[in-house]
Formats: sequence, structure tokens, C-alpha cells
Amino acid sequence: MVALVAALLVSTTAGGKTGLEQKAAELAKLRSDLDLLEADLRAERTRGQSALRTLETRRSSLSMQLDAERVRSRTARKKLEQMQSQLEERKGRSQVFLPVVEAAADKLSAVVREGLPFHRDERLAAIEEIRIKARTGRIDPETAGSRLWQLIEDEVRLTGEIARTKVPISLDGKDASRRLVDVVRIGMVAMFVRHEPGRFSRLVRREGAWQQEPIQDVRTIDQLEALFDAVSKQVLQGDYSLPLPPVEGRTP
Repeated sequence: MVALVAALLVSTTAGGKTGLEQKAAELAKLRSDLDLLEADLRAERTRGQSALRTLETRRSSLSMQLDAERVRSRTARKKLEQMQSQLEERKGRSQVFLPVVEAAADKLSAVVREGLPFHRDERLAAIEEIRIKARTGRIDPETAGSRLWQLIEDEVRLTGEIARTKVPISLDGKDASRRLVDVVRIGMVAMFVRHEPGRFSRLVRREGAWQQEPIQDVRTIDQLEALFDAVSKQVLQGDYSLPLPPVEGRTP
């Protein structure tokens, strides 16, 4: 009987120790799992904080960009208003100065048409181009006036030039008569044509058209030969006896 009780006690004691060990092992595993979860939680928290800082940085950058865009928008709006105001002001000036430009272009065109037919079409085209651009608003009246003044200065320069060149001349006002000729131009007073050695003519204006008048006088022909030769050598000073063109309506 005593032996049986002792055996039971030993068995119970052994069984109790085994249960405690299992509980301890389970508890240790739970603690390990808890540590892992806590580590994962800390890592996740760190990632979340990093992502939040990134978002904050982006938000701050976007806010700065938005402020900059607002400033640019206000600046652009002010510039647009200034440009519109300037445009209206230019339109007002155009109403005042455009007729002045038109009148100046008309007078200059008349001078070119009445003068020697030296590159006349090109000179008239330059005037007309300025007129059209001013009419259509492609240039303002001040710019048009400035460009017309440059053309006037070119016309003044032509009056002081002595040059030998080749120019197309319309002899009777008809395009079919245009041909390239060798000429010496003395300012805008006279222009002499050299057809071949010893054969010359001068341009005269009769009945509103420029015509070539042959030169027959031998002494004058010699003078013109010397003139053409000297001008081609850039010798622009000399003593010559030349027939000036007659004034229209008067006897030469």
C-alpha cells in the first residue's frame, strides 16, 4: 500500500514538471512572437513617419510652387494690362499720325516718279511697303515715319552721287521698252547712256515720260567718253562740258 502511494506521488510529480515545462515553452514562444511583432510595428512606424516627412516635404514644395505661380500670374496679368493699355494708346496715335505718314509717302513717291528713272520701281516699292505696313498696323506710325525719313535721306544721298552703273530703264513709260543700259548718273540732275564706244544718249523728260535723246556732237561725245572712263576709275572730279537735260516745257 505504501509502495503504491509512493509510485503515484512520483508519477504525479513527474507529470506536473512536464506541464510546467510546456507552459514555459509556450510562454517563451509567445514572448518571442511578441518581440517580433513589436519589431515589425516599430519598423512600420518608422516607414510611416518617413513617408509622412516625404509627403510634408512635397506639400511644402508644392505650396511654394503654387505661391510662385500666383506671383507669376499676377505679374503676367499686370504686363497684359500694360500691353493692352499701350496698344490702345498706339491705336489712338495711329488715328492722328497715320494721315501724316500717308501724306509724306505720297509726296516722296511723287518726287521719285518725277525724278530720274534710277531704280525707280525699287524705290517706289520701298515707300509702298512702309505705307502698307502702317495701314495694316504691322508697324506703328512712329516707326513708319522713321523709315520714311531714312528713305528721304537716301534720296538726298542720291543727289550728291556721281556713279557709273547698269540700270533697267523704261524709255517711253512702257514695260516692254525696259532694258539694261550702262549709265553715268550725275546726282539726280542728269543721266547719260553709253550704248557702245562713241555712241551716247541722254535722258530727257518730255510730255511726262523719260526718253533717250541721241548725242551727235563730236566734242560732247569725247567729253562723255572721258567721263565714263574717269567715273569707272572712281575719279569723280574733273572739268567737263556736258549737255544738261532741258526743263520740261522750255526749249533746251
